Amino acid sequence: MRRNWLPLLLLILAAGFTPSTGFASPATFVTALPVALDQILARMDANTSMAASELEYAQFPVSVALGATSSLALFVTFQASLTSLKQNGQISTSSGMNDTLVFGRYTLYKKDWPNGTLRLAPLAGAYLPSGSNTLSNSSGLLAGPLQTGTGTLDPYVGLTFGANTARYGAASDLTYRWNPAAAHGVSPGDILRADGEVERRLLPVHLPAEGLPKELWFVLETNLIKNRSGKLDGRPDPNSGGFTWNGAATLQLPTLRWELGMGVLLPIVQQFNGTGAIRESKGLITFFEFYLSAPSLSGVRRKL
Repeated sequence: MRRNWLPLLLLILAAGFTPSTGFASPATFVTALPVALDQILARMDANTSMAASELEYAQFPVSVALGATSSLALFVTFQASLTSLKQNGQISTSSGMNDTLVFGRYTLYKKDWPNGTLRLAPLAGAYLPSGSNTLSNSSGLLAGPLQTGTGTLDPYVGLTFGANTARYGAASDLTYRWNPAAAHGVSPGDILRADGEVERRLLPVHLPAEGLPKELWFVLETNLIKNRSGKLDGRPDPNSGGFTWNGAATLQLPTLRWELGMGVLLPIVQQFNGTGAIRESKGLITFFEFYLSAPSLSGVRRKL
């Protein structure tokens, strides 16, 4: 299995160096979102399943990013979710806040040229245990997809790439989430994830010499996710972990102060360990993000 997805992962990382760009945003990952100095970026997502299947969901992530310096951006992502699982004629549901992600991203290398940019930035942070990994019903603990958290503080590191021009764009990341085992409840395994995005401006075909025209972008994305086996009440769970490969396509309308996007998420490969695999169906992706000027952070920057 490892030989099958490793070349794809390397191809995604290479996409970050492709001479491409644009003003659209990745729809399925936020690590590579551009954040300017003294800018606040706020993004609201709504992701739902589109077809009846054993697993149905509605997720509502909210991300806020702050350009603390010209190189350092700070991110926090909150998420609420509603999930339903049908197995053996029984329907179980869960809802609530998921774990909260906080991380900082530092631009290690950047190159600018007329109508184009290139960025390389490592990131580090953690998932805070604001969700629950011990949700249960009369039959006992709920299945892993119905849990809203891991029950532990989970370190999170990664590396992002981005390149932009006036007509094309690309972004990618490689991240790793350590999930320590909790003494009780459902503990998922560590997660290795690689995301990639390419975008092209559809309208206008030619930019005017002056002014900011309305634009329409087409974006293709891919997500490779490797989950290690987890634990159940501190004991190894052979029916957990696996590999998924998703694809996504969105249309996006960016402006100077906000951006709107909508598209579909398509599971391509779902390979799970053990028995009783819970598969996802295609989903609908929508997001709205806007940009605000932050208060002056000159004093903070001097300390940094």
